[in-house]
Amino acid sequence: MKWIPTLSLIYLLLSVSVADAQEKELAVDPDLAKKGEKYEVKYKAYRVGNVPRYRFGPFKVVAGKAGWTKTSRLSSIWSNEVKLLSESKSHFNLVNGQGDTAWVNTFFYVSTQYEESITLFSSSFINVAIGEDGNFEEEALFTASILVNSNHDEWLLRLNAVENESQYMETYSLLTNGVRKIVLKHIYTDFKRGFFNAPALGYEFWEAGEAIGAVKYFPGKMGYNAVWLRKKIPEDDKTLLAAAATTILFLKSMND
Repeated sequence: MKWIPTLSLIYLLLSVSVADAQEKELAVDPDLAKKGEKYEVKYKAYRVGNVPRYRFGPFKVVAGKAGWTKTSRLSSIWSNEVKLLSESKSHFNLVNGQGDTAWVNTFFYVSTQYEESITLFSSSFINVAIGEDGNFEEEALFTASILVNSNHDEWLLRLNAVENESQYMETYSLLTNGVRKIVLKHIYTDFKRGFFNAPALGYEFWEAGEAIGAVKYFPGKMGYNAVWLRKKIPEDDKTLLAAAATTILFLKSMND
């Protein structure tokens, strides 16, 4: 008799865990999920100065260098307004298993502005300062050039976001070669139940009214990173999207 409550409790916990894991799957476009290939992303342990060796399906990173982040502080002596500028550059090569290579060069720029009180005098009993801390605002711009050797088109990946004390807003993000425009749509898991509230996060790549690819860069509390590619698109486009997805995986791993 003593085993019945224990087994019931174990069953309940397993049921909740399964339901919670299902909630953490990224809500990709249903047509893409039906007509695309889904790949689990794996990578070797990250080493300082190197881009992780991501691999999924036939694609893998074979070389890469992660640049150091350089930060400069701009402020005047009698002003409590502070501006920080940070930037970093990296590059990597991704191959598709059929002799094609995508060369990727990235540039990440962050501008942070806030107000910081100026301390005139401080002791154990009194603190005299000018101004107050606050009015935080940050703008992040990430760009990457992607060149696939099989078509010689240079593509620009652009992600832009603004954050202040009240909200985080992601502005227009896209992948373009100057003629074609592939719009990036930020997506997430709509979690409504389970013990954990860490949703999966990702992007979908949309062109001509359909989702042609997606990447899950944050798997939530459970799961793994993943990439989706529509089966019917040309191999060049698959390599391009794979390189863009890998770029996003690298960016988010470094800055989230």
